[in-house]
Amino acid sequence: MFIIHFDLVAIVLCLFLLFINNYKSPKRDRNHSLFNFMLIVTLIATMGDLGSGFGSNFFSKSTANRGMLYFFNYLYFFAHTNILTIFFIYCFSVMELWHVVKATKWAQITIMTVVIIQNFMIVLNFFNSCIFYINRENNYCRGDWIIILYLSALVMIRICTGIALKYKSIIRADKFYVLILTAPLYVVALIIQGIWIGLAIEMFVIALEITLFFITVQRDEEYVDPRIGAKTYSTAFEKIKRYTFTKTPVSILFLKGVNFKNISAYLGQDMYDECLKLISTTLVEKAKEKKLNAGVFYMGRSLYCLMAEGADEKDLIEISKEMKEFCKNELLDSDYESNYDTKMCIVNCPSDVNNSNTLMAFAFNFHKILPDSPDTLFYRDYKWDADFRVKNEILNIINRSITNNQFEIYYQPVYSVTEKRYVAAEALLRMHDYLYGDISPAIFIPAAEANGNMREIGNYVFENVFDFMSRHNLKDYGIERIHINISVVQCAESSFIADVRRLIKKYSIKTDTICFEIKEELGDYDIEEVDRTIKTLNELGIAFALDDYGTKYSDIERITRLPFQLVKLDKSFIDNVDDSSVKVVVEDTIKMFKAMDKKILVEGVENGHLASVFESLGCDYMQGQGENSTMGAEYMQGFYFSKAIPEDEFIELVSKGDSQVPVIEDDFN
Repeated sequence: MFIIHFDLVAIVLCLFLLFINNYKSPKRDRNHSLFNFMLIVTLIATMGDLGSGFGSNFFSKSTANRGMLYFFNYLYFFAHTNILTIFFIYCFSVMELWHVVKATKWAQITIMTVVIIQNFMIVLNFFNSCIFYINRENNYCRGDWIIILYLSALVMIRICTGIALKYKSIIRADKFYVLILTAPLYVVALIIQGIWIGLAIEMFVIALEITLFFITVQRDEEYVDPRIGAKTYSTAFEKIKRYTFTKTPVSILFLKGVNFKNISAYLGQDMYDECLKLISTTLVEKAKEKKLNAGVFYMGRSLYCLMAEGADEKDLIEISKEMKEFCKNELLDSDYESNYDTKMCIVNCPSDVNNSNTLMAFAFNFHKILPDSPDTLFYRDYKWDADFRVKNEILNIINRSITNNQFEIYYQPVYSVTEKRYVAAEALLRMHDYLYGDISPAIFIPAAEANGNMREIGNYVFENVFDFMSRHNLKDYGIERIHINISVVQCAESSFIADVRRLIKKYSIKTDTICFEIKEELGDYDIEEVDRTIKTLNELGIAFALDDYGTKYSDIERITRLPFQLVKLDKSFIDNVDDSSVKVVVEDTIKMFKAMDKKILVEGVENGHLASVFESLGCDYMQGQGENSTMGAEYMQGFYFSKAIPEDEFIELVSKGDSQVPVIEDDFN
């Protein structure tokens, strides 16, 4: 007597999954087709198993019915024998490991040999009943060679699980464990069915494994942004990590809406989301038209990624041209005067990039680091450019610098107009990478702020500057304060005040010898938290300076509210001071801050003429040019007072006293 209830449950599961897979997932890519095929073959095998068990239980013992039982059993064996092969093909396809299997010749040969042996044995059964036979009582009986089918299946499981274990690091945990569970579950099912021939449980276990795969792998709903209709950033990163690790050839088109903030503000969030969804839909349609094995991903901030495995680059070029035309002329209503401007770049892996972190960093920054162009750009055209490589690798460079301690502190003297001497110095962070040389702060500081590295970098600066201050009695040299640049990102961190207090105590630093400089981007972050941090630190005795005034929009009301003792006029603000209109603005700015009882420091004084002009305008301090876009030969400009110099050179400079301080003379006269 056969127990067929498990087969009935397996059929229900397969039909349900077949319906859900096609109803919920309208896309028709390779993985979708393979999953459907696997379900259909499993369904056929289960129906064969059910027919065989039902016939043995209820058919009369006639020759015709024996023929029906043979039919159902052959249906079961042919389908069942190939389920495992289809199952692993699907697994490796959906995990982007099929490229690895194709590159592993011994695995291919072994799997093909197993498949051929299994199917040959079933065909051979027609002639010698080596696998099974139906006796005169219409009972199913196993043949002597059926063990070959089971052993060959175990060989295939061993090969496939071995590959999965080798590439465990690039498979998401839930997918990996479901794949690995395949082996023990299947073996347990074989043992149970081997002991109790009438307990038809094997197809139920297979259907259960497929269900687990559907929940963890095949379903797309969890990994699709419902607002946009495209797969999410996390899914994109998972795929890119696997593609680069396995060196699977894949072409990637990145599409970035460069003016998305303006479009979003104009349309409102709901309408803007509709536009993003329309872009996703159009990208999917274009990929289907080209018959690409591709996925479309939305990575946030109007950034799309189309990944096409084994695609012809010409197809991606055509898609990029069509998408640029669509976004420019069709996406928005004609009533809107502006267009949705896009920037696109094609990357081929692994020939262009073989590192997932490098590729992801490029994806989020390519619109900034590549030149503006109406045409589609190609990664390969820039990958050997030194400036591009630094900007694209900056996150890796920062992490490497933090790990290997590749930072150095330089000091730039601050000249007092009234006292005619150096009275302070600004500590400036420099970074030297062993691969790319000196890296400008203008490049690595914004990247560190965006990547969450500012606490580590900030603590490095505090540790080194406070250590320097504790080793030298700077007041003996006339240096009253050291200025330290801090980031608004640091001020917004809840641990910042505690970090500063801890390090001040560690090095026994007097707070009145410290001045924190903070830039004007105050309104871009949590205003209340930043204000609270500034006020708390000021109450400890730390002075504050508003850095780079004149480079951005300034909230004058907040400047008056916060305890800034010093305002630094940016170099770009004062360079054209000889222009009568600019001079009026500069004079009025200085007068305004003087009326607020704030001192003025002018940055970027590179010649005696500028020094003379600002001396006459009543500035309190002047500072030579200290920040440029590059280091090395490019920085060798005429610094009137002093450029930023290493610690030992700075001590040597200030120890010589007033003899090293230039006399202000208008060298343009």
